[in-house]
Amino acid sequence: MNKLTGKFLKGTAAAAILLLYVSGACAQVDRLGEPTDGSVSALGENAIVVDVPSEEVVRRAAELDEFYAAADEETKLLISKAFAERVKERFDLYVKLHYWKEDSWGKCELEKLLDSVNKKIELQAYRAKTEAVCPTDACICALNEFGEAINSNELRFYGNELIAYALRCDLYEDIK
Repeated sequence: MNKLTGKFLKGTAAAAILLLYVSGACAQVDRLGEPTDGSVSALGENAIVVDVPSEEVVRRAAELDEFYAAADEETKLLISKAFAERVKERFDLYVKLHYWKEDSWGKCELEKLLDSVNKKIELQAYRAKTEAVCPTDACICALNEFGEAINSNELRFYGNELIAYALRCDLYEDIK
């Protein structure tokens, strides 16, 4: 090995070590992708700046309430089905984009939100003795509970967006 090759290898090795050191020091861990340990506060943030439910969710819920009240029974059933499909679609998108594993904290918390919404909708349907119920009250109530339990602004944002996407008043058009 000649002097030039030796200097090149030493310089390359030093650059590689520096790159690994810097990238390791600056790399951020996706807290939402970390395995859940049952402790929500362990992953909390200092300042909560994302309101849950957001103004957009409240506005869309009011729009859908108005639209739902004026709809016939067939349309109400379509709205209920489309809402469920939209929620699942957006949830799957978040899981895919973040490469969340089964035990990731973000995925588990959003699943809890969705379970809460679904249970509240099922309870409304049971009380009303019909499958077609407007999901807005269940969403607002579940988001309030979610907001009280979650300290992560990012996850609070995802919860709002998940529900806002599903509450679009034209959602029944997608499955017609």
